[in-house]
Amino acid sequence: MVHARDWQPQNTSMTVDQLIERIVVVAPALRREALVDFAPAQLAHYLQHLEAVESPRDRHARWERDPGVKPACERGSRF
Repeated sequence: MVHARDWQPQNTSMTVDQLIERIVVVAPALRREALVDFAPAQLAHYLQHLEAVESPRDRHARWERDPGVKPACERGSRF
């Protein structure tokens, strides 16, 4: 099993345009205009996530967030 933290990009010298192109290929619902405001490191991390979830997984596979990276949203108490 490959953990997200162990993932290595296929081409570490991808330009911002190449990152955006690959992201749009993997997730065609995304618009280029929405991606241009992100930093190259953020785009590379998002592409990493997309490619990790695209690969075959077994019942033990899971996405492990890098330490220090906050989740997009947190589950809180409903009361």
